[in-house]
Amino acid sequence: MRKILLLIIATLCCVSSLAQNLDLSKMKKTERNQYLLTKAREAVTNFGPEYLREYKEPKISRLQTYKTSPANHEEWLRHNGRKYYTVTYLYDTTKEHMEKEYAAKVYIWDSDGEPMQIFFGCGIGNQFFTRSYSQWLKDGVTEHDIIPYRAYKENITIVDTFGQK
Repeated sequence: MRKILLLIIATLCCVSSLAQNLDLSKMKKTERNQYLLTKAREAVTNFGPEYLREYKEPKISRLQTYKTSPANHEEWLRHNGRKYYTVTYLYDTTKEHMEKEYAAKVYIWDSDGEPMQIFFGCGIGNQFFTRSYSQWLKDGVTEHDIIPYRAYKENITIVDTFGQK
């Protein structure tokens, strides 16, 4: 029994170590893309499930470099120079209209495979700079954390008729 317990602990330690040392740029493209799609779907499902669109293939960006303004929060600044990918979920513009050209966009770090931020078609999103995505899931995503679906409403033209005859 003790040997089995030690084997389980050793296996968990190895799996944990592999997850922490995940480097997406060193993966084969098909393996990396599958990982990105799975992680992005998980993030959208957790933080904005009403924005998940699977009738179109999500777009995966090429590797990009994170840059932010020195005026931003120091938690954001410490990530300058890190590499990331984006996974973008598009929507059918003939059936719905959102403020953004996408239903959801998930930014995922290359070095550890963790989402850094997520934005939805309504223009609202969430960043994982001060509290990591993994920590957020561990703590539990609350109803308050979930972004509800909001379709874009065309601007209504208001005609000022005050004082007109």
